[in-house]
Amino acid sequence: MLRGKWSRLLDMVSKGRLEPLKAFLEKEGPGLGGVNAIIPEWVGDRRNTILQISSQSGHEEMTHWLLEDARADPTIPVSLFTADTEAGNDTNVQSGQRTAYTIASSKGIRDIFRRVAGAHPDWWDWFGAARVPSALTQEREDELEQKKKVRRKGLKDKVRERVSKADGKGDGTASAEDEPVVELTASVNEPALPNTSTARRLGGAAGSAEAVIGLSPEMRLKLERERRARAIEARLKATSS
Repeated sequence: MLRGKWSRLLDMVSKGRLEPLKAFLEKEGPGLGGVNAIIPEWVGDRRNTILQISSQSGHEEMTHWLLEDARADPTIPVSLFTADTEAGNDTNVQSGQRTAYTIASSKGIRDIFRRVAGAHPDWWDWFGAARVPSALTQEREDELEQKKKVRRKGLKDKVRERVSKADGKGDGTASAEDEPVVELTASVNEPALPNTSTARRLGGAAGSAEAVIGLSPEMRLKLERERRARAIEARLKATSS
């Protein structure tokens, strides 16, 4: 009976099923020892608490709920017996060095620990026993976001400068307004694209040798500008991800 309850509990946590976990802990939690109950040895898991499992499994919503609402203890150490000790190898691992924070699988999970530590510094020994390096407050997050914006702007300016130099301007003062992205659509003021198979390939191969055959110098320049604009957009996306 007890084994079955633990199996159900661990299955919910490992799969990140938060709502069923809430209902289960409300009903069965006290009989199992509460949210901070140590997982029985017969389970064979070296993690000691459900918070540790949630953290290492990468379940952000569940980890936040366990810390913020259920007040799960982040200071409980992960089992001393690591894969190295099980294999009979010498190791310097000491009790308390690994916690739910240190085994977190992603930056998102670690930031959750840091946010809760910043909001409730008196709940636990966050920066000692829990091994959380620092608190993450809203002020600090705003500061980091501002630094990211500055870095993105710097990269954007550098790419624009390169495009400007490639166009022969060379003064490095080009801006978004100086280099508009020209839509490749026909109008009464510009020649229509040739109705050929080459023209139909422009969308997927702008700037390639095949795509510009038969085009006027003006249209070739427009194609080149669009190719560069796409390159700028791709770089900005890569830096902001």
